[in-house]
Amino acid sequence: LSLKTLPDGEMMRILEFVVEYQDPKIVGVEEGREMFDLQLDANYGHAIVPFVQHIIANRAAVEQRLTALRGIIDKELNLTQRERNWSAILAANLMGGNLATELGIISNIICQTLKH
Repeated sequence: LSLKTLPDGEMMRILEFVVEYQDPKIVGVEEGREMFDLQLDANYGHAIVPFVQHIIANRAAVEQRLTALRGIIDKELNLTQRERNWSAILAANLMGGNLATELGIISNIICQTLKH
């Protein structure tokens, strides 16, 4: 076992998402934690069945859309093979959100807000 002097590949696998509140007065941190815990307990696992059923039934189309989305991300952000993990993570998260919105599992409040 040897240690790498330049662990570039491993370092590129580290990705952190920071989400800033637009208006911290909307929900306080403690209230948000309490709401999250209550909602998680009340809604655990309900969305996965229709979500995964859709993916299984439409696997080729979902894979094609995911590949296309990843290509758009790579092009727009000028990502290379070095950033392939970042590209895959972003594409998977965005595709998951898109599919959940299309299936009515979540509402796309952000996109609705941006249209106005």
